[in-house]
Amino acid sequence: MTLCLTPRGHLALVPAGGAPALATDHANLLDQALARGSGHGLRWLGAREVGTALPPVAGYWRDVGARV
Repeated sequence: MTLCLTPRGHLALVPAGGAPALATDHANLLDQALARGSGHGLRWLGAREVGTALPPVAGYWRDVGARV
């Protein structure tokens, strides 16, 4: 699974396709946070995944979450 920004501006987990994927445990926890809303997912990434090696897309959104 990887993150994508939907046309309506929401973050969502989608199948990774050819992109590097999140580890299953990270994807499950992030999915729970995103179920509450994109802001919750960003906050979870920015607060809980600091210093964690993540695929580039998830790392980008983690950095955004750490700044908001």
